[in-house]
Amino acid sequence: LLFLAYKDICEKKLGNVKLLVLFLISSVYVLLDIHRVNVYIFNFLVSFSFYFILYFLLHKKDIGGADIKLLVIHGFMLGFWESVKACMLGCIIAILVNILYIRRNTCKTFALVPYLVIGMVGLYCFS
Repeated sequence: LLFLAYKDICEKKLGNVKLLVLFLISSVYVLLDIHRVNVYIFNFLVSFSFYFILYFLLHKKDIGGADIKLLVIHGFMLGFWESVKACMLGCIIAILVNILYIRRNTCKTFALVPYLVIGMVGLYCFS
């Protein structure tokens, strides 16, 4: 996750290969927990449906595809509601940081993945 955050900051874009590797690693974890595969599949379907509807409602300009894919992978592993909480925490942190930063600079866009990663790690560590 930290590697993805770093790449998003540097390049402002994450390739599908990096996210596919994360998904494959997550899938191996799921296969090791064979008794709960149906729960992981349900989490994936709900997360996929919700976040892609959100992506299209936001007209593909307010949030990037990599952000949505990362949230779907997070929802797949830890559950839909955990991914929503992490998304909300990451967005709150992003808003607070960017209000302070954008007031001094003219930058209008920013990488969201680092903030989502902070939200995910923070939620995981403190829950």
